[in-house]
Amino acid sequence: VWNSSRIPFVRPIINILALFNSDLIELEFAGIESSNIISGHNLLSEDSIEVESFKNYIEQLGNNFVIGKDEERREKILDEIRDIEEESNVRVRIDEVMLEYYTYNNEYPVVFYGEFDPKYLQIPEEIISTFMVNEKKLVPVYGQDGKMVNMFVGVSNVPDESRFVAEGNKRVVVATFEDAKFFWDKDRQDNFYELRDELKNVLFHKKIGTFYEKTERLIRISEAVAKFSGHEDLSEPLKKAASLSKNDLVTRMVREFPSLQGIMGGLYLNEKKESETVWKAVYGQYEPKGYTEEVIENLEGGLFSLADKIDSIVGFIGSGIKISSSKDPYGIRRDANGILKIIIDLKLDFDLMELISLTIDQFGHADEKRGEILQAIQAFFIQRIKGIFKDNIGYRYDVVNSILVGDKLNVYKLFLKGKDIHFLIEKDSVNSIIALHKRLRNIIKDQQVFQIQPDLLVDAEEKILFDIYNESKTQIVSLIAEGQHLEAFSKIMEMKPIIDSFFDKVLVMADDMGIRNNRVALISGLEKILFEIADFSQLVEN
Repeated sequence: VWNSSRIPFVRPIINILALFNSDLIELEFAGIESSNIISGHNLLSEDSIEVESFKNYIEQLGNNFVIGKDEERREKILDEIRDIEEESNVRVRIDEVMLEYYTYNNEYPVVFYGEFDPKYLQIPEEIISTFMVNEKKLVPVYGQDGKMVNMFVGVSNVPDESRFVAEGNKRVVVATFEDAKFFWDKDRQDNFYELRDELKNVLFHKKIGTFYEKTERLIRISEAVAKFSGHEDLSEPLKKAASLSKNDLVTRMVREFPSLQGIMGGLYLNEKKESETVWKAVYGQYEPKGYTEEVIENLEGGLFSLADKIDSIVGFIGSGIKISSSKDPYGIRRDANGILKIIIDLKLDFDLMELISLTIDQFGHADEKRGEILQAIQAFFIQRIKGIFKDNIGYRYDVVNSILVGDKLNVYKLFLKGKDIHFLIEKDSVNSIIALHKRLRNIIKDQQVFQIQPDLLVDAEEKILFDIYNESKTQIVSLIAEGQHLEAFSKIMEMKPIIDSFFDKVLVMADDMGIRNNRVALISGLEKILFEIADFSQLVEN
């Protein structure tokens, strides 16, 4: 909220340009009236600009040191980084997040670079790179051998021919590295293990409790994650990691540079000769930050990060904290997206609802509230899964709807189902099953389900169908349980001619209620097998 109009906007509005066929559209918003007079670069442009058309708008901006098209700003940054790489024989590791930051925070981006004393490379690379990226929006630089070099790259909104920007950043970087070296040396002299008691005085959230209490929950949740995911051999190391995971919050380094939390805990434990499983779990506890493109490879860190994130999500939602499309102050959606990324990348085959249920129990909610929290978290994760599957992975909306059925949330199996159904759609193998599933669903709709009684099978076609169904059911269910959905689908397709023959020659709604109910029971069994793969009736035929 930036002026007397009290209308909120992400930045102060300087002017509103609105033209139609070169004519000004008169309008007003937030106390600002539209005008075809705009400004160029606030430092490099001297005159106001009168805009006559869109083409003229782009040309005028370019003449006044504003690159209007984001893709041109992005390419300019990448071209200049490539020039530095070639000139200095180095590699600049710029990720999409930082590239996007540079692209949208500079009207006229100019890449600069600077150097610092190589003695600071004695500090762990993680400290140097995390400070550069998170604190100063600079990018670290590496040699051809993959090792960090005493150089940094950044992007300014003005040319830096006299290197004032580079030198200013160098002074800040060097001063910070001096502090970091001091903290690194001092913290290593402390007994890292004894810092845990200090967490009793560090609040995680007023409605949830201290970080000490969080680590107590994490000990139990981590053990459950190891068990549910089939990595019981990591149970004890993860429990130890949980007990030590937040100790770095009270170290000098993290108090000064909060963005290093977790990473420093891992580094200090490594210095103390702790086992690789323990220190890597602590080191990776905050990764990934959302559904990132980078593949998760740190198994210990991924499992523990999952435990930490699920504890936070359950804690916040269970405390009544509301999330909306525009309001998520504690990053709950980001944490949920991170959980989905971990499960898919590490191929963790378990029902997420079991872990959520166990985590809720750690907070000691009353029974009547427990059910409400469980439902709220389930609905929240279903929305997250829908979003990630559609927007990040690229599954069709109807495919996502077809696999999100039932009470279980085995995210990895859902991921595999979506992948397999997309394969069937591309091969045009699914249309006949869509029609069949709709037909089965329509017949059993509102019908009471009975057990199949073989002695009530009358016609030859229903007897043959029952025999094939009985022989194939166990194998199909087993294939589905193992995630072999295409093989299960193939088995069902083998039955389809027999099912079609049944419908052609047998009247399901027979006058004899016993025979009718028995035929409905058989159809219900067939529908249940299909439903185990997906609700094909929700798919759109090609």
